[in-house]
Amino acid sequence: VGMIISHSSIFAILAKPSTFSCLISRTLPGISFAMIYASLLVKTNRIARILAGSKKRFPTKKPRFMSAAAQLVITGLLISIEVAIAVFMLLLEPPNTEHQYPTRQRTVLACNTTRVGILVPLAFIFLLIILCTLYAWKTRNVPENFNEAKFIGFAMYTTCVIWVAFVPIYFGSESKIITMCVCISLSAMVTLLFLFLPKLYIILIRPEKNIRALFTTSKTIRCHIGSRVASAISHKTNSSYSSGPGPPEDFGDYSFDTPKPIIRSASCQTSLELLNKLLEMHLGCDTDRPTEHPTPSPRQRNISSKLKQVRYSLSPIKAPTCSVSNSM
Repeated sequence: VGMIISHSSIFAILAKPSTFSCLISRTLPGISFAMIYASLLVKTNRIARILAGSKKRFPTKKPRFMSAAAQLVITGLLISIEVAIAVFMLLLEPPNTEHQYPTRQRTVLACNTTRVGILVPLAFIFLLIILCTLYAWKTRNVPENFNEAKFIGFAMYTTCVIWVAFVPIYFGSESKIITMCVCISLSAMVTLLFLFLPKLYIILIRPEKNIRALFTTSKTIRCHIGSRVASAISHKTNSSYSSGPGPPEDFGDYSFDTPKPIIRSASCQTSLELLNKLLEMHLGCDTDRPTEHPTPSPRQRNISSKLKQVRYSLSPIKAPTCSVSNSM
């Protein structure tokens, strides 16, 4: 939507100056850029926070404001700031037309827009571009499933070059209208090409890559977080057992109704496999062969029931159960 509005604002800038066209040319470019770069800033910030959380040794809680609704609210707040700035400048300098005289023989009908009226609404856009570029730089080394972050980085680097060249050219030449139109068009076109052209390439040229796994959370992130959580819980559980007066009591014979799943390495285990491991650690259950042990204590039965409830809630497949046989 922001790209469409930015391209549409060019027609208002090129139209014959009037009060309405001057108002549109002063508000639409800033609002359209705010819609583009605010959404990109929120997206890159989310990716950066996900990567920062995965690097923690003991992740404790999920980062805040990660849901889609929260992202939309933050984007809306950023856009509303630009709208408020544009309205304030319109009240401070009401839009109107005026006759300018570059030479004695030449008269130009133009909008009465001053440098302050142009720079103040664009100052917030500059801030969004800088922040978005910084987050794009921080997320440049992302896993394969976050390839969009790399394209956002390419778009922001190119946008910075365009805007750095725009400021001196706009204020140093007489072709201000043409310079403004070229800058708006290039900024929107660069973002459009870098963000959507790779997706069109996958859809049209490489349809075999058009699968859900390539556009969801990276397995590298899940495995990285899962391995750290598993190691932390395992260390805590082993410490609690080793600090006791003696070895923990175990259950009796165990026979599993379902085939034993393939156990992957600790860094790539799913949440269900991690819970299975924790259940075995708490109960002293050896899944490789049945053994005979005394009757479980009430504490072990309580731990077993709680872990099984969590495991049933995570998997639609019936989790393996242990059958207890009392040894005489």
